[in-house]
Amino acid sequence: MQGGTFGAAVDAKDNAWLTSYGGKSIAVFDKNGKPLTPPEGITFDGRLGLMQGVIVTPRGDVWVLGLSKGQLVHFPNGDLSKGRIICEGRDVEPCKSFLGPFHLGIDQQDRIWVTNALGGHVTRFPASDPSKAEKFSSGWSGSGLGIDSQGNVWVTNRLGNSIRGELLVADMIARSELGGNPDEVLTRAMAKQRGGDGSITLLRPDGSEYPGSPFKGGGLPGPWAATIDSNDNVWVSNFAMPNSPITQLCGVRTENCPPGFKTGDQSRHLAAMSAEVCRCRPILPSDRRATFGS
Repeated sequence: MQGGTFGAAVDAKDNAWLTSYGGKSIAVFDKNGKPLTPPEGITFDGRLGLMQGVIVTPRGDVWVLGLSKGQLVHFPNGDLSKGRIICEGRDVEPCKSFLGPFHLGIDQQDRIWVTNALGGHVTRFPASDPSKAEKFSSGWSGSGLGIDSQGNVWVTNRLGNSIRGELLVADMIARSELGGNPDEVLTRAMAKQRGGDGSITLLRPDGSEYPGSPFKGGGLPGPWAATIDSNDNVWVSNFAMPNSPITQLCGVRTENCPPGFKTGDQSRHLAAMSAEVCRCRPILPSDRRATFGS
């Protein structure tokens, strides 16, 4: 492992699948930490680029994304011996619809959704036929995503939905095409961001945008990852200013949120919990209880 990245998943055998950004590889360990891959990891003879997202599907398949080369890798049933690069670059789908693929998730209809770090959209394709790719608008420089129990897709947009975000993504693409490193542009920009510079896009299962989306606010300076809890509320980490918050958003099942909250509203800590929408204060470590319904 050289630079553990966004990608981490556990299969039905409790094996851990990890992507390596610096190592340009995929590593697999059993539940006791014993490596199941060579010291250099899986590299497909050096063909892999900077790796990011990985998931294990309910059927046991493993899907992995390569950011720098626009790659999609598939291991049927998690079989290390049958892994292959489905596509890379911009020649064939679904890679043709990628722009710096970052993370992925699978919905209840067995469709895979992919965020794009160098774009303003997400890509969707059936797991059974990746060539049938579609694109849906989201926000600039997507990173994480979470899919709730109703199949809605919550996308974290690190650079929000502003013209500034669009210009920064254009700069990142130009750097990348000239052989430079777009990471510097992104990290410098995000270090200056404050609440509301990032955003969350919520897409329905059909790809249309949910009313009120995109969601912004004080707890979203640079949304990084999103996960959905058992009440369908959303937890978002941020990668931006120092002491970036972890923020909870009211999900689509608003009966699990405080009275008066709407989908996308951010929570206060319990001591100040009310029907008022939080526009400023993030959840702090000193808050004893910060979950809706606690």
